[in-house]
Amino acid sequence: MEGLPGTDSRRSALWQVGVGYRAGVRRGQLALPLAGAPAPAGLDAYGWAERMRDDYAMLGLCPDGQVMELYRAGLGSEVLTSDMLGGCADGEVVRVAGRVVRRQRPLAKAVFLTLEDEFGMIPVVVWEQRWPRLRQALRQPLAVVQGEVSRRDGTLNVVAGRAWPLGGLAGVEGRPDWR
Repeated sequence: MEGLPGTDSRRSALWQVGVGYRAGVRRGQLALPLAGAPAPAGLDAYGWAERMRDDYAMLGLCPDGQVMELYRAGLGSEVLTSDMLGGCADGEVVRVAGRVVRRQRPLAKAVFLTLEDEFGMIPVVVWEQRWPRLRQALRQPLAVVQGEVSRRDGTLNVVAGRAWPLGGLAGVEGRPDWR
């Protein structure tokens, strides 16, 4: 966005089109009274995490990266990535984390979720009797799941035993909403 006429930063461009500003108004924001209104002098540079959060809010995706890149270093080596699951044996207990991109509850005895991390997708199965206990955590936009690897008929799933939401990011004001 640096190439737009009259803009010196991405944040300034967003201000001019009335999408975002530091106060955090997003949905239902009224249009600015003047087209191309100059950005207030107090707008600082956009950080990577903040830009990513706004991309997810506006587009539902981020062309410059994946949200788990921001969390990975703080998760520890016990939290596997999607590309590491291929080497896991049937029945092995693993811990994975990602952005919840799909929840399905067909006429079955399970809830099926898909977590997305920076390397791919992670299929998760939550059996009906565990769903009430794990539902709150798995309704959050980002989650950590611990469970057993299930390999059946050429497929791989993580059968959830425990789950908890992945918290906010340090250095970003307010709790990011990655939905």
